[in-house]
Amino acid sequence: MTATVTNKITAIDTDKDFSQSANLFTKREWIMRYATPFKALMFMAGPMVIIQLVNSLYGIIDKQLALNFAIDSVLTMYKHSDQDMFPYITGILHLNNPLSEGIPVVVGSSDNWSQDGIDFAKQLINVSTQYSNTIITLLSALALLPAVGTAINWGQAMGRRDKARMDGILINGLLQAFVMGGVGILVLHFVAPYIITSQANMSYGGKDSSLIFLLSNSYTQMFIWGFPMLALSIFLSTLLRTEGKVWWVIGINIVAICLNILFGELFMDIAPASEKMQAAVYGSFFAWGFSIVAILIVIAFSKNTLLKINLKQIKFKWTDARLIWINGFSPFLANFIFAASNFVTTLLITVAHPGAQVHDAIVVNFFTSTRTDTTYISPTLRVMSSVFPWLNILYAPIIGMMEGANANYSYCKGAQKRYRMVQIWRLHLLINIAWGIFCLIVIVGAGKPMMEAFDGPKELNWWFLAYISGIVFAAMTYSALSLFQGTGHALNAILIAVFRSLLFGIGFIIIGWVIAKKLSHDGTQDWTIFLFNGLSEIPAVIVTFILLSNLTKKTIKKYEINDVPDNFVSPSLQQAALNEVNMAYQVNLNHLDRWYEQAILRATNHHQPKKLAKLETKYEQQETKIATIRSKAIQKVEKKYMFDTMSLGQSPRDTAKKLLDRSQAKQLYALEHKKNGYNKKIKTKLEEEFKVKHEKLQQRMDQHDEYYVGILSGKIKLTPIKVFFSPIEPQPLWALDATKISF
Repeated sequence: MTATVTNKITAIDTDKDFSQSANLFTKREWIMRYATPFKALMFMAGPMVIIQLVNSLYGIIDKQLALNFAIDSVLTMYKHSDQDMFPYITGILHLNNPLSEGIPVVVGSSDNWSQDGIDFAKQLINVSTQYSNTIITLLSALALLPAVGTAINWGQAMGRRDKARMDGILINGLLQAFVMGGVGILVLHFVAPYIITSQANMSYGGKDSSLIFLLSNSYTQMFIWGFPMLALSIFLSTLLRTEGKVWWVIGINIVAICLNILFGELFMDIAPASEKMQAAVYGSFFAWGFSIVAILIVIAFSKNTLLKINLKQIKFKWTDARLIWINGFSPFLANFIFAASNFVTTLLITVAHPGAQVHDAIVVNFFTSTRTDTTYISPTLRVMSSVFPWLNILYAPIIGMMEGANANYSYCKGAQKRYRMVQIWRLHLLINIAWGIFCLIVIVGAGKPMMEAFDGPKELNWWFLAYISGIVFAAMTYSALSLFQGTGHALNAILIAVFRSLLFGIGFIIIGWVIAKKLSHDGTQDWTIFLFNGLSEIPAVIVTFILLSNLTKKTIKKYEINDVPDNFVSPSLQQAALNEVNMAYQVNLNHLDRWYEQAILRATNHHQPKKLAKLETKYEQQETKIATIRSKAIQKVEKKYMFDTMSLGQSPRDTAKKLLDRSQAKQLYALEHKKNGYNKKIKTKLEEEFKVKHEKLQQRMDQHDEYYVGILSGKIKLTPIKVFFSPIEPQPLWALDATKISF
């Protein structure tokens, strides 16, 4: 028997099947399109919360590495005798009396630093990294612009099942990510020193005479040089999780964090004292590099990914660049203004307390051969520098929910599942509010040790609570921001970001600062700055709900609070799982075909008939093995999803009935397959219970029919509030027909 090369599905056929049928539906896409709203939301958002929590550890790890390993960088410069050469430093801890010079810090020796010396060095490093936070947050904002913008447009194209369009958007976004990386280095390398000196309230010309600037700038510049790696890492991970391969992203990020810790400690341990601040970032370089390589490997070897680009069928449009910027601008702006808010707050604090009148100040004197620079580190600045790392942790679940839900909203937008978006957003909002309340409880109970972890003044832990007091309102705003981003309402998303952070955020911080200055000049009343930062979230959420209400009213007017039925035969969950088996089988078979073609060519060129026979036999054996694997996988899928054989996607009421039928079938099967048999009376009782459930469901639908008639006739006015609390589809398409669909 002569082995023949199996016909392969061509790229053109694949694109056609993807756009016109359900043949290439995967389990991931089925869940996003047909699963219950809670399952669909948590399928994307749950792993994203984990990803954000893991990613938020980068800043904490780098800061902890700097605090624990860069002490030598500071204390080796401390003046020990009059014979010490320039530059050197001296310092005072907790200067409480402005009229006294205070007691200088005794730091000990390099092999036995004193506790006062360690505390002094940590406070100096802590404040230096606080000045760097503005630039680092700005870098993250720039990286998010092409990443999130591409993901939203790509997700909408996936919802429309347009593979060629998806590839065009992906290429366009990738080019923008590369450009962003290069431009970011070019601009921020020169701008960063101005940002640091402005926050520290020092002249740019005297920056080289400030130890805090030198420490902060050396730490920041390393982040800037690694920005292209950060941008590409964020871009690839965002696209991979948008497709639904979130657990791959989680695994890769966890390994990357471990590499960050391992290599960060290694480089800081071997680096000379003058370079330890830079070495704290080297571990991040390894982590970002690993993420890029690992994600590319996952895409290359995945058997069912949609991220592989077909250059022959690509729909590349330069106008996609504009759409990417429009949809990516609001998440960029939200993070940019967060950086701006941090900049303004830090600047106001240093401007408010430039001298020795600050209560409980830490004084740093830096002596060079030409001048002396004196810096006063206030408790307010120490509170902010110890709280800032925790903000990333506390907001990580909210941002994770936002980014995960983004994928749901953009997919539903493309699939025209409009009421499904309402259901998902309702759950999204409630989960965010619950998390905000939980955060407040945690800070009340554990605020002191959280601040102490970054050498903050733990006795001012209630300032921490004031700073985060608006997190519940912020959680509401973020949920609406996600809805606007995912559905392509970029202007509303931009308005929320501008009002929340630029107008209200910075405006309220300035109000709090003015009040603090009026109440006291020694910094003891600076808690008003943190309190007003939290209060700024209240007017922001009011604006958010006004924008949301206006959008809902327009949508109601267009009669679009509904799910449009699929224009193809929707697959069951079992069929989606079988599709993945068949995709894997086809990929394995294609690999075998390519190997056989190349092997035949080599053997034919050398006229080796025996070798040809061996190759033919080996091909048949491998083909049989692949077929056996496929057969076993099919049996496993059919057993696992034996009750998931119904086709959904026509309407929410159709889905409700089918899910009830599925639940009945599962319970009856479990009853009938008990090891010790079953009681027929129990089976009869179960059937009666489900009969009642079906009757009640039908009664509810009949009541809803009357409600729909009232809406269509104008007797009942559908409002945004009614849409939000509606347990049913408010404007079903079938209600427009003369003959209503019933079951």
